[in-house]
Amino acid sequence: MAAPRRIVIGAGPGGLQAAAALASSGVAVTLLQQGPTPSGLQHPHQPLSGGWMRVRAEAKPSLEAILGPLAPADPPTRSIFANGEILSLPLRPWQVHPLFGRGAQADAARDWLSARMRTATAELTGSGQEERTYQDWVVRRMGIAALETLYVSYARRRWARSVDALSASLARVHHGMPDVGPFVVDGNTAEQRRQRMADVITGQGGQIFTDAQISAIHIDDGVVSGVSSAHGDFPVAEDLWVAASPAVVNQWLGDHADTSMQVDARYLAALPSVIVAAPIEVKAYPDEIHVLDDALPFWCVRFPRNAPGLALFQVTLPEADAPLDVASLTDAILNGAKAMGLSIGDNVMIERIEDHQPIWVQGGHARLRRNLRLWRKMRIVGVGRAGFHADLDLGQHLELLMRYAREDAPDQAELHRLFLDPPVRFSDLDARITRWLTR
Repeated sequence: MAAPRRIVIGAGPGGLQAAAALASSGVAVTLLQQGPTPSGLQHPHQPLSGGWMRVRAEAKPSLEAILGPLAPADPPTRSIFANGEILSLPLRPWQVHPLFGRGAQADAARDWLSARMRTATAELTGSGQEERTYQDWVVRRMGIAALETLYVSYARRRWARSVDALSASLARVHHGMPDVGPFVVDGNTAEQRRQRMADVITGQGGQIFTDAQISAIHIDDGVVSGVSSAHGDFPVAEDLWVAASPAVVNQWLGDHADTSMQVDARYLAALPSVIVAAPIEVKAYPDEIHVLDDALPFWCVRFPRNAPGLALFQVTLPEADAPLDVASLTDAILNGAKAMGLSIGDNVMIERIEDHQPIWVQGGHARLRRNLRLWRKMRIVGVGRAGFHADLDLGQHLELLMRYAREDAPDQAELHRLFLDPPVRFSDLDARITRWLTR
């Protein structure tokens, strides 16, 4: 067996990021990457995001040790595509009514006014109303007509679940909480950034194994002792960092995953994302266009700042094992882009990323905290979007990872509560339909 060192299991970019963060703290790391490249991607040169990230000033020096110089950036610009038009956010008040169709505008206005009056009364009296689901959150602030017209289809395509199954926290984070940054960009292409991370790992004496499919995580006396992979067995002397969903980790744990972990994993799904990159004419676009038209298969189009001339179409697959028909998806992307007035080339690149879209369902947060504490006892640390069970950008992910690397026994449940699911405040009632989406 290989000499003991810190082990990180990856199944995509999150594993590479976690290993680089750990290595930058002075640790020799072995990255067991299940994908074909150090980043886990088929196309390591393909961007996956808009090129900007959120980084707090106090975390910037640590991240620059991994990414290189970071420069201040403007906040992302966002638009929606609805009724055949691309509309910039925040919407103007006169742009809202046409979204409902001529016959429904009066009912939608009365519905919205009633919702706002209830909210105002709650603010004055200090009274509360229980909100368990995404549907509850939207209806309380915007009304039923707004939910059905502007949110139901989008939520289904982005998170692959119905609005009465998704949690209220999900709606609050994405439609209510201001996205204040601060925002930065680095000067690297996606490929250069990933190569820098790999160099950080190997520069600290670490190793990267690709196509390292995991068969088992071994537990002795209640804690992790080793990992079996396609490249052999690796002993684990300290915490094991794992960029995978609870359901996948449970498979590797086998009988060591107790009944509560098995049940909780059903509520902590992280679904595959498919990101289709297509060439497009270089001109001024918003950073993101979020798609409300349910006839289109993608929920968002991004235009990376560090890759001009490229558009990224994002699709969420409905289940972890959902098949991908590349030819049909390519046709749907080309037709969808045409419907939006976007002229793209047909030489697209398709990247499927497993465990990439965490799904917050009703009751999921309590189960996540319990699962994280059970992992902590075994000395398993969840990382990546699936391990954190959060829709993190690169800056947020690396900042949390650096905190983990500095702490001997990071309390994941507490850090999740502080950073990823802050407490509800009365100001959350101030969400406006004109803002529609905040992140």
